[in-house]
Amino acid sequence: MVLTTFDDDELVLGALRAGAQGYLLEDVSFERLCGAVRDLAAGRTVAQPAITERLLDAVRSGKHGRSDVGVSETLTAREIDVLRLVASGYTNRSIADVLHLAEGTVKNHMSSVIVKLGANDRTSAVLRALRDGLLD
Repeated sequence: MVLTTFDDDELVLGALRAGAQGYLLEDVSFERLCGAVRDLAAGRTVAQPAITERLLDAVRSGKHGRSDVGVSETLTAREIDVLRLVASGYTNRSIADVLHLAEGTVKNHMSSVIVKLGANDRTSAVLRALRDGLLD
């Protein structure tokens, strides 16, 4: 299950493609989170109703077909900057210093990159970005 601050349709779809069985925003109540864990343990999928409705509307309207959207279009310029520095061996702290960001912001960008690329971790995100020609 993904528990995140990112309420973005592409991130939700990326997480589901990567195998997530649930997607909740971190402002979910403790009771709902506990219920979601129980649902997942029972083999059900979990998503907040607003997310589900938006995704269903987007799928019905054809807005989320991947055949005409390249991976590079899903990454922001800042995400590519962060990914480039990760590929060069920088830590989150050093990336934050170089880009004049908070370390938490760097972590958020990297989490977004991982989800968007359907990767499991920083290393596999870099490898996928290299494979897809996103990095020099």
